[in-house]
Parts: sequence; C-alpha cells; structure tokens
Amino acid sequence: MPTLEEIDASHFEKLVHQPFRAQVADYVGTWELIAVTPLGSPHAEGDAARTRSFSLLFRAPAEHRLPQGTYAMHHPEIGALDIFMVPIRADKDGFYLEAIFNRAAA
Repeated sequence: MPTLEEIDASHFEKLVHQPFRAQVADYVGTWELIAVTPLGSPHAEGDAARTRSFSLLFRAPAEHRLPQGTYAMHHPEIGALDIFMVPIRADKDGFYLEAIFNRAAA
C-alpha cells in the first residue's frame, strides 16, 4: 500500500464512486470519492512541468456539516491515509470536501 508521499492520482482514479471511511475525533462516516482531477497545465515548463498535482473530491451525507481538517481516510485497496480536507459546498445530494495534492515529481 502506498504512503502519502508515494501516492498519486492513478491510485485514486480506479476508486471513483467507491466508498471511503472517514474519521476525525468522534466522527466516523462513509464518503464517496466523486472525482480525481489533475491540476496544472499540460504545457507547463520548468518547475511546473515537474509537479504531480491533483485534487480529490469527496461527498459526505448532506447532513454532515464538517470543518476543514485532517481526516483518517480508509479504503480497502489503498489502506489508511491521513488527508487534509476543506469543505467546498453543499447541495441536496451531499456535503463536499476537497483535498489538494501539490508536490514536485521525482
């Protein structure tokens, strides 16, 4: 199972629309991974061309209004990862949180 430093978008792409267990303090819930989005320009040069940036969008149940923070996320295929999440919106279908991964490529 990959570590947080090793993980990239390809680890999550096959898990879109699958459930993840999310936990922080006394909260435990099941969230759906909605999207994996590459970030940055495919035409970037220099340092920007050497980054592995992507975002993850999760949907929690609509009644779960959660703060930004680090959540222990678990999926059977990739194991457990602590991921910093930021709430970005809510609608009738759920409460959405996003994680951004932005680091230089090896």
